[in-house]
Amino acid sequence: MSPPQAKSPPSKSGVTRTRTGCWTCRARRKKCDETRPSCLACRSLNLQCEGYGSKSPEVKTETPVTPVSLPSVSLGDCENEKDQVLLQYLGWEVFVVLSRFERDVLYDFADWGALRLFAKPVTETLPDPGRFRESLVHCGQSKLMLLNSLTYQITFDPKHAAHVDEYYGRSINAFRQALSDPVQFKEEMTPYAGVLLCTISMNRAMPFSIHLNGIANIFHQRCALRVPTEDSRELATLIGVLDLPTHSLGRQNQHLHMWREHCMGQAGVEEVTALPCSLLDLFASTADDDIEERLLQWPGEPNEPAMCRLWEATQRAGLIRIRDLRLDQGLPVQADAKSVVSTVRQILDLLQDLRMRLDPSTFATTDSLFFPLVIAGSQSSALTEADRTFIKDCIIALSDGSLSSYPYYEAVVRVLERLWANDDGKSLDNITREMGFELGLF
Repeated sequence: MSPPQAKSPPSKSGVTRTRTGCWTCRARRKKCDETRPSCLACRSLNLQCEGYGSKSPEVKTETPVTPVSLPSVSLGDCENEKDQVLLQYLGWEVFVVLSRFERDVLYDFADWGALRLFAKPVTETLPDPGRFRESLVHCGQSKLMLLNSLTYQITFDPKHAAHVDEYYGRSINAFRQALSDPVQFKEEMTPYAGVLLCTISMNRAMPFSIHLNGIANIFHQRCALRVPTEDSRELATLIGVLDLPTHSLGRQNQHLHMWREHCMGQAGVEEVTALPCSLLDLFASTADDDIEERLLQWPGEPNEPAMCRLWEATQRAGLIRIRDLRLDQGLPVQADAKSVVSTVRQILDLLQDLRMRLDPSTFATTDSLFFPLVIAGSQSSALTEADRTFIKDCIIALSDGSLSSYPYYEAVVRVLERLWANDDGKSLDNITREMGFELGLF
């Protein structure tokens, strides 16, 4: 998942968050009492209350946000401005144990790496200073989130290739330990660190659904007998997205049906996929007898013209993907081979139009393009040689022009090329399993 803030992202649950609390409490994911000018929660912890308003405040490097139990540290003692930012949000006890290498990696994660966790294209030209707040405060709260944030950036940034195996192994072992440790199991950030581990595994074209099972276990133990809360809905949405049956190839563990059981009927656009929740409702309902007709009749939702075209391409790709899934399960399908060829043509026409209309840098950061590209590519008999070249070129663009630097994209291209080279009737899912991959199409 190359998956992708010039702005601190809104809730991924599609549920409206409270927007009136102070910026410090919102970054810490804590309820704010909204006392003015400084809230009581911040004062009780000796934190700098960043105040209220519609825009996040500038990052202030003059005064560190230091918990009362920690010694006061002068920012002048830090080596550079990056260290000052890290210290402000991590606190001294976390900051001091990081190596110089880890500090640089973590700064890059908060500065630009975390952007890739969201599929929406980055359109802002000036970075928002508030982008550091949410990522770094979470790292300060959880050692597991800190480790997985480091691992995510290391696996995503090709210049750190020599450190990938070490940190990836540490992240897997740490998450397994957290699942069996009563204290860590109950920590607020543990399931979110697990979601990040799923993303890391996707980036490496490694199995991710086994981690998803652990996150779902946390969710069910915490939330099954409680009235749903904003946080539980957000976590259910994250699990539900990663569990969508349409968006994985070579799945090695059974689907959990999280979206269908916990997330149906939300309004708006889901942040990780940048897709309307109404469309995800359909993607989560692949076993319904009338799903193909309902998906075909999906009316779309209002948005910018380019985004509407992308959603239409995704809708069309969903029709093909659901047909293939139903055939694999021995369920009846409505679409015949002729209509599939027509649908592939519609998808490719929409994507070619988008490629001409979008700025190249925007096109290359819009990971929502990936799903329709791969699904169109899965229909080998419907493709011309020019179609195959177009699909491969687009995936290379998503990998910043270097497949070898991104195992995730490289694996997808290898699977597609194997499919295109062998007309033996095997599905893309079967070829993915044979090659030992588990891929998320995000």
